[in-house]
Amino acid sequence: MSKPSISLCMIVRDEEELLPRCLDSVRTLTDDIIIVDTGSADGTIEIAERYGARVIRHVWQNDFAEARNVGLEAATGDWIIFLDADEVLDPYRCELITSYMSHTEIEGILFQIHSYLDEQVPWQTMITPALRMFRNRPEYRFRNAIHEQIIDSIASHKPDAALGQSDLIIHHFGSDPKRMASKQKIKRNRTALSGVLKKEPTNSYQIYNLAVNYCQTHELEQAVLLFRQCRQYDRQDSPCRSASYLHETICLFRLHRTHEAIAAANEGIGEYDNYTDLYHWLGILHLQTGDTKRAEDMFIHALKLGDAVNYVSHKGTGTFRTRWLLGSLKHHTGAYDLAIQQYTLALDWEPLFSPALRDLARLLRCCNREEELSQLLLRHMNLHGTQMMSPLLAILTEVDSYQTILSLLDRRGPGEESYGEAVIHFRALLLSGKLTEAEQYVTANSILSQNMQHQLEMEQWILWMKKGVPIEILKYPFTGENMENENAAAAWLSFAAKAALVNGHAHTARSITGRWQTAVHREPRAIQNKQACTGLIQTLLYMTDVCLKEAGTLLIEQETQQLLREIRISMCTEDMLEQIQSI
Repeated sequence: MSKPSISLCMIVRDEEELLPRCLDSVRTLTDDIIIVDTGSADGTIEIAERYGARVIRHVWQNDFAEARNVGLEAATGDWIIFLDADEVLDPYRCELITSYMSHTEIEGILFQIHSYLDEQVPWQTMITPALRMFRNRPEYRFRNAIHEQIIDSIASHKPDAALGQSDLIIHHFGSDPKRMASKQKIKRNRTALSGVLKKEPTNSYQIYNLAVNYCQTHELEQAVLLFRQCRQYDRQDSPCRSASYLHETICLFRLHRTHEAIAAANEGIGEYDNYTDLYHWLGILHLQTGDTKRAEDMFIHALKLGDAVNYVSHKGTGTFRTRWLLGSLKHHTGAYDLAIQQYTLALDWEPLFSPALRDLARLLRCCNREEELSQLLLRHMNLHGTQMMSPLLAILTEVDSYQTILSLLDRRGPGEESYGEAVIHFRALLLSGKLTEAEQYVTANSILSQNMQHQLEMEQWILWMKKGVPIEILKYPFTGENMENENAAAAWLSFAAKAALVNGHAHTARSITGRWQTAVHREPRAIQNKQACTGLIQTLLYMTDVCLKEAGTLLIEQETQQLLREIRISMCTEDMLEQIQSI
């Protein structure tokens, strides 16, 4: 029996930047490529034809289902897989597709869609199960002018149809807020959804989509009302219904309506008792109310459940993200060894998960056990290769783990460091209080001479560390008017304060942060500058850590404990005002 053939069907417009990556990902899987182009003015059509696609030029009718169905009419494969240009099929376990197609009772295959909020941060990902492959039958056609679906058509024509529940992954890069803003997707979708709901006010699927749209613009009060309205008309087996409980819980959390959020999560668990994300968020909510026992119970239950299967989920819930929060709980209740264990387990799962790496680095630094972090990261580099070096150095610089940076860079042979790594190496030496070694490094390192201005700046820093930083040259331009200049100033001030502290100029360091704090408080608009505010907080935390390390104790005064709690909450709410008020 011959292998079933597969047609790839797509609709595109002006996608020359993304289309090649998408088509490369399915090159060995598909037998037939049909691309419906709705009016491209760039090189999209030429690229598609270069890949052997049949291109159908089609006038856009403001109807996604209609355009998809044009492609289906032309498809010749036994099965159809459909993708968007900003999606990539993961090669992992793709051989299983053949196995699914061989089961005669299976009419479609569910994939796991990994939507990246930031392509450079792989763990900032939402996972959504979605039907993306189905048998090519003339009765199966897409429905809905926006957020088109095929599953309703399959269910109505074949109610007993089985769907293959797979762990096959499609990577989706179109959820990046910058990309969505550039294409005005949010505004376009809201207009279209509002039009649909005027005609179909009880369409629960589109009510849910409109609620998500309001979340994207941070109009959370309206989103909450819509998620509740969605459930009035939805079936219990609908993925939108279960997801609405999760989204409502998160919206209420961000609105500081904690007890309502707890009620929403518990109501959701009453219907979906294996939904990992709801237990995870109950843990966060109980942490916020100060009920650490219930919080711990929820985190442990989420870990027992593991990854949420066939639910909308945040990547890492039930694994590394939950372990980090459990470690955080242990950290702030004084169980430091248990906290270190949980942070380490989180990093074993996701080595570049910066929140766990940041907290582990800080805790080990305070405990005078920073060499353990070096050993952990070297082990991961042996497992995953040196390609981890650049992202690791960036994270370690962010969390002020300079001894670990030096341990990693010491493994580089002569001449193996890139220019960027050499700059980081110098900064790590200076911020570790190794002034003599920093001076020798700048003198002996030939790669730094490639940029004379930077080399002169490094020599100037060494001179200042010997004689003292001239406070009068430091600028505090925090007015909220020029974010780029203010961000650069924040980075410069942070480096100056830290370097001064570890090189014997504690009074200068305190003067820098004191003036910085006054400048931010003086201008309310400066609070909108996240980097300027977090830079100040992180600098103060670093100075606290250095003092703790020198004192050889983890007895943190009450004010610092409160500051840490506010920072923990802000990771989810991004409420900068709370952070500033807590300093």
